[in-house]
Amino acid sequence: MGRRMRVHGVVKPMSSIPRCFRPRLTADQRRDLSIAHHTNLDLISKGQADAEVLWQWAAGVVTWSEVAKRLKQGEPEIRVQLDLVDAVVDRFRRTGRVGFSGVEYQLAKDGVIVMDLLAEATDAWTAGEAAEWSAHQVQRMEREAAKPEIQFVFCSGSADFLTDNSDRRFWPVRVQGGA
Repeated sequence: MGRRMRVHGVVKPMSSIPRCFRPRLTADQRRDLSIAHHTNLDLISKGQADAEVLWQWAAGVVTWSEVAKRLKQGEPEIRVQLDLVDAVVDRFRRTGRVGFSGVEYQLAKDGVIVMDLLAEATDAWTAGEAAEWSAHQVQRMEREAAKPEIQFVFCSGSADFLTDNSDRRFWPVRVQGGA
């Protein structure tokens, strides 16, 4: 059940209140969000980030992408950030390393500005709803990143797959025709 607000003596769901009448994020909340954005960027750029920082950063980007979608503001700019999250998470999955290339670092810096501007533009309810939605999305991303990659082994024209943690390295292959 969503949050509710009393308007003219009647309790209404917050979603039915026009955005311009909803409470905005406070200056302290916007400052704290900006500090979190900059801290995650700094840790990742210096190579000091672990998986937890990666997922915090990803959650921030996914949250603000949902805010941008709901506000219909800044969507192209945040789309670039979502592509960056995909690239960094993919690299983390392959190598276990959390970091940016030079171009990615500049894109991430631009993303912090975009996220801070979205924090100024949104209301508290929309930001909260987007954060709840993104938490589920990032949990899904974490589960997918934890799945082992599939390796294909080609033998005599047949292919079988092995997972990274498989004990079995050779699979029986049926050869068609006599040799």
